Amino acid sequence: MSVAGSLAAPAIDPGAWMGGLRGTIGDRPLNRIVMPGSHDSGSWSFTRNSGVCGFGDQADLARRFPSIAASMSRTQSGTLVDQLERGARYFDLRLCKQGDKWFTYHGGPMGNQFLDAPDGRGGVVRGDVNQVAEWIRQYPKEIVIIRLSAAASPQTERADNTEAVTALGQALGGGAGNPALADDSLSPTSTYDPYMAAGRHVILIDDKDATPHPWAWGPSAQSHPRRAMRLGIRGPTAPGPVGRCMPDGVGVPTPDDSVSEAGTSWRRRAGSSLSDLARQGPTETG
Repeated sequence: MSVAGSLAAPAIDPGAWMGGLRGTIGDRPLNRIVMPGSHDSGSWSFTRNSGVCGFGDQADLARRFPSIAASMSRTQSGTLVDQLERGARYFDLRLCKQGDKWFTYHGGPMGNQFLDAPDGRGGVVRGDVNQVAEWIRQYPKEIVIIRLSAAASPQTERADNTEAVTALGQALGGGAGNPALADDSLSPTSTYDPYMAAGRHVILIDDKDATPHPWAWGPSAQSHPRRAMRLGIRGPTAPGPVGRCMPDGVGVPTPDDSVSEAGTSWRRRAGSSLSDLARQGPTETG
C-alpha cells in the first residue's frame, strides 16, 4: 500500500520494537537510536495515602497537602511494565529509603515498594522490580535503560545509594554475575548488535556515580560530549537536553515533539510510526 507515492511503514509491536527493527538499527550506535522514555517513571502509584519520602525536597508540602502533592507529582498513569509494553526504553527511576525498604517517589510523595525487603520473619516482601525483571527476561532483544536516583539519610547516603544500585542490578541482571547488565566493555557509542551478541541488554545509570560495579554507568554516559546518550523523545514538559517522557503515560508523542542536543535533532513527523522513528537519521539544526 502506498501513501502519497511512498510505501507505508510496516506495523511494529511497541512492546518489541527494537527486535523488530534490528535490520534497521543493528549497526546504529545506541546514542543515535531514537527511543521513547518516561520521566518520574514510578510515580503512577502515588495517592494521598501512599506515604511521604522524608528525604524528598518537597516532603513538607506533601505532608501538609497530600492530595495536591500526589496529583502534582504523578507524571505516569501506568506501571513500568505498562510503559515497556507501550514502547518506553528509558526510565527515570527515583527511589526513597524509608526504614529498610525502598519506595518510588518524586519530590515528597511516595508510591509502591520497588525493591525486595525482609519481612522480619525470615521471608521477603517482594517489590515491583520483579515485574520489570520478568518483562526484561522475556524480551532479550529490547535494550532497557534505567537511571537511578536514590534519596536517603544524609548520614548514610553513600552506603544507601550503593545498596539500592546493587539490589537493582541483582534484580535485573539475569542471574549470577549479572550477565544481562551492560558493563564497561560497551558504551553509548556501541551499536545495537554488539549488545545483542554479548547478551547485555540492560543499562543501569547510577545518578551519583558512587559504586564500584563495572555495570553501573555514571551520569557522564548522558552528558559527556563523547559518551552522550541522546535517548528518548522530548515531550512538552520533559526537562533538559535528553527527552525522557511524555507527561502522562508513554508511547507515541505528539507530531511536533522533538529532542535536540549539541546541534542535532530528531523530529517525529505526523503519521509516522516507531519504524519511521528508528529509520530517521539526525537532521542538523542551525
